[in-house]
Amino acid sequence: MSTIQFIKFRSTLLSVFFISLVSFMWSATPSGDLTYSGVSALKARNYGLATSTFFQALDLADTPRDTNRAQYYLAQCFTELGNDSLAQPYITALIQDSASGYLSGALYLQMRVALHQNNSSLLHSSYGQLTITQTPSRVEYYLSQIFTSLGEDTPVQSLLMTLFEGENPGGYVSGILYYPLFHRMGEAGKQNNFALVSSTFVQLTTAYPQCPIMPSVFMRYAECCREILHDYPLAIHYLQRTIQEYPNDFLVPEAIVNLVYTYYRYQAMDSTTRWAQCDKYLDQCLTQYAQSTSPFMPLAYYWKGHIQQFVYQNYAGAVEFYQKELALWPQDKYSPRAQFDLGQCYYNLGDYPNALIAYKKFIQNYPQNGLVSLVQQRIDIIQGRTNP
Repeated sequence: MSTIQFIKFRSTLLSVFFISLVSFMWSATPSGDLTYSGVSALKARNYGLATSTFFQALDLADTPRDTNRAQYYLAQCFTELGNDSLAQPYITALIQDSASGYLSGALYLQMRVALHQNNSSLLHSSYGQLTITQTPSRVEYYLSQIFTSLGEDTPVQSLLMTLFEGENPGGYVSGILYYPLFHRMGEAGKQNNFALVSSTFVQLTTAYPQCPIMPSVFMRYAECCREILHDYPLAIHYLQRTIQEYPNDFLVPEAIVNLVYTYYRYQAMDSTTRWAQCDKYLDQCLTQYAQSTSPFMPLAYYWKGHIQQFVYQNYAGAVEFYQKELALWPQDKYSPRAQFDLGQCYYNLGDYPNALIAYKKFIQNYPQNGLVSLVQQRIDIIQGRTNP
C-alpha cells in the first residue's frame, strides 16, 4: 500500500460538530440560508448546484461576513472542479482581506491551486504564510486535506513533499506515520470500539508524544471516554491536560467548551463543585482567549450567561454575557437563544422596557425561530401590563 493511501485522515469529531454548528449560525439571513444549502450540495459533491447556490448567496450578501463566506465556498467549489482561473479571484480577495476570517482557508486553497499548476514558488509562499499565521495543529489540518485530495498523483505528491525538505524527524513528514493512527482512533470511536480507541491512543502517545496534533488526540480520546464509557472523570482529566499542556493551541477554547459540557453531564458530582469548575474554565476562556477566532468562543459566552441565569439566578450577570455574545456573533447558532434569554433576564429583573426591546429584537432578527410565538406573548403581556 502506498504512503498516500495511509494518509486518508481527518479529525471527524471536530468536523461533524462544526458542520452542525454552522447549520444554525447561517440560518438568520437569506444569504446564510443559501450558503448552508450550498454547503450541503458541496458535501454531496454536487458542484453545479453548490456553485449556483453560492452565487445567489453572494448576490444577496448584505454584510462583509456574508460576502466573505460566499466567496470562500465559491473558491472551494472551483478548486474542487480544477477551475483555477475562476477560483483565483475569490482566493486573492480573501487573502488580501486578512480580517475576513477566511485567511487560512484561502491559503489552503491557494496551495491546492499551486499544486494544480505545478507552481513551486506559489506553493512555498502560501505555505510559509500559513505557518506564520496559524498554529501547528491548524497547519496539520490543512496539510491533511491537501494530502487527501491528491489521490495517487505521484508528481504532485513529490512537489508537495518539497515543503518538508530540511524538516527534522518530528516535523510534518512524520504525519505520514501518525495520521493513520489518528484516523483509526476516530473510526473506532464512531463504531463504539473503545478497546481499539484505547490501544491506538496508547500507541500515539507513546510513539509520537510531541506530534503537533496531540491536543486533537487528547480531545478525541476524552470524547470517547465520555460518549462510549460515560467515564466523566477520565474525560475531564484529558480535557484538562489539553488545556494545561497546550495553552497556546487553537483548539483550547473548544477543549474548554467540551470540558464544561462534560461537567454538565457529570450528574454524580456535587453540583456546587461542578458549576464552580465550569465558572473557572469559562472565565479562563473568556479572558485568556478573548481574541481567539475559534468557532467555539460564542458557545463559551453562551454557557457563561446560561450558568449565571439558570444556576445562580444572577440575571444581571447573565445579561452581561448574553449582550457580549450578541454583539460579537449576532448570527451564531446560540444567538437566538441568547437574545431570548436576554429578554427573560430583563423580565425577571422587572426591567420591562429593556425586556420589550430584547423581545422585539428577537422577532426582528429571528422571525423564523420556533420561539417567536412565545416571545410575542411576552410582548403582549408587557405592553398590556397584564399579570407581568
